[in-house]
Amino acid sequence: MRLKFVLGAVLVLALHEATSQGQFEPSNTNNLDVVANSVTNLAQKISRAIASQKSKTEIFSPVSIAGALSLLLLGSSGVTRDELTKLMGFDNQQISFADIHKSFGKLFGELVSSEPSLNTPVPWRQNDKCNNYDYEDDEPSPPPKNQRGKRDTSNETDFDRYSHELHLANGIFVDNSFVLNPQYMRTAQELYRSEVLRMSFASQPVGATRQINEWVSRNTHGKIPEIFPSTVDSNTVMVIASALYFKALWEEMFIEGATRPRDFFPEGRNGSSIKVDMMAHGGCFPYYDSPELGAKILGIPYKSNHSTMYVIKPNNSNRLALQELIAMLSGPTVDELINRMKKTTAVILFPKMHVSSTLNLKKTLKTLGVKSLFSSSKSDLSKIFSPASEENSIAARPAVNLLDQKNSSKKKQKDPHNDKLIFSRIDGNETNEIVPTEQPTTELPTTLLDTTLLDETDPTTTPTKKCRRLQPRDVSYKVPSESKNKPNPLTSKDFFLKKRIVKETAGKKSHRSRRDTDKAAMLFVSDAIHKVDLEINERGTEGGAATAITLNRSGTNVVFRADEPFLLLIRSDKTKLPLFFGAVYDPSA
Repeated sequence: MRLKFVLGAVLVLALHEATSQGQFEPSNTNNLDVVANSVTNLAQKISRAIASQKSKTEIFSPVSIAGALSLLLLGSSGVTRDELTKLMGFDNQQISFADIHKSFGKLFGELVSSEPSLNTPVPWRQNDKCNNYDYEDDEPSPPPKNQRGKRDTSNETDFDRYSHELHLANGIFVDNSFVLNPQYMRTAQELYRSEVLRMSFASQPVGATRQINEWVSRNTHGKIPEIFPSTVDSNTVMVIASALYFKALWEEMFIEGATRPRDFFPEGRNGSSIKVDMMAHGGCFPYYDSPELGAKILGIPYKSNHSTMYVIKPNNSNRLALQELIAMLSGPTVDELINRMKKTTAVILFPKMHVSSTLNLKKTLKTLGVKSLFSSSKSDLSKIFSPASEENSIAARPAVNLLDQKNSSKKKQKDPHNDKLIFSRIDGNETNEIVPTEQPTTELPTTLLDTTLLDETDPTTTPTKKCRRLQPRDVSYKVPSESKNKPNPLTSKDFFLKKRIVKETAGKKSHRSRRDTDKAAMLFVSDAIHKVDLEINERGTEGGAATAITLNRSGTNVVFRADEPFLLLIRSDKTKLPLFFGAVYDPSA
């Protein structure tokens, strides 16, 4: 059975506004840091896995990928859960399976909230003295209008008020023939704020595609008009979509008239140079020169004090030096770097960029040790399925599909990044059997985290009768073949069903092995594609020219030239979640 997994992200970026989830508070607030650091660690792992000697840029959205993987983790078990847990760095952490998801839910809620964070702000945001300090007379002075310190908002426009947009939309689109585990569905809805919508991919693929694109457009306020540029394959059974969009203005705009072609050194200053449009900026910025790492980090804040673009550059940078630096940038290390930053006056040269890239996420995840997820015989995503089905329910019968990847979507300019994961259920026997369980109770548990998705290795958890592993029964479904005299094993033609499967043993019970049960219910990922569109330009708030005048008067402590390979990190400071992460070796188009 196939599931298509889709993520969307654009930089100029958006996430959907969410309400607080009080009933899902993590048991320990330290778990929020554990989960946030896990996303940065994931970014580091992916960055190292995709590093090459030819790419110009290697930018991706860690928070989007982590959101997708967390929904997979929620529905996983066995080896697949172990591999995903290890990839996300939870195997060596003292955090329960339930708290992983509660913490993700809490962080995603804060990420998109417009309310001020209750967390302690990063230290450099608490120390803003160079914006409120007169270097000429060495005495504190009030900030001039639209120049230093607190902004004058008397002439603020709606354009200013909505200058920091962050929206997240999660959706699960299910074919009418597929039944989700009700607890999985409830947890995805309440914790990950996922909408669950039913449609017919098989008979109405064009209509299903239109519905998904309309949902994405609606939940991103039209910022992402479509997530699928072409029709979804008719054999798709399920699409999990996460649309991420971010658009923010700089706290202080770059000086538009100062942008001009300047030298950039892709292989370091000892190599040849290319000409790229370099923007110029000047003002008060967070900065730290790390002797421990042999690197410098500078932050360029966005308006509203929620997010910052951090630029990290090795001393004497080149491709190899940057890759070696990234290998040292774990979540805690990045946190420590940012915590050591202090505001200082600086002049910045930074390339104007528009990056569109595609990442083969399947290849990357397999490189990082997640292999069972992509194997029809080893993948265990059984907790996505309904644990019980009515014997006479047509909707409860399995849909069997194979994906034709030949008709892949054509890339569009400025297309938001999409992750697509496709799942299949395949059995090698002439008779494809599925085991019905006891009738579900009318009273469902509060959440999936409280029952079937509790960590099976947790000795403090005792399954109740409602959530214990159900005993298999024997009911078989015959899959009619198009060839009357076809020998075993079945070929792929046998799985393209033209009508409903007829259950011949309704009401009868027999016994079969657990292995056969799991094999019949196998769901695996056949592909995953991650696309990113990111644009960085001069746009920002008013006051750029005034800031330049101030710099001419007061002098500058730091000159930061991003004219060698550097790491780009756009981070939500209130959650510590990395929105975008990646190496830039050549910013030219």
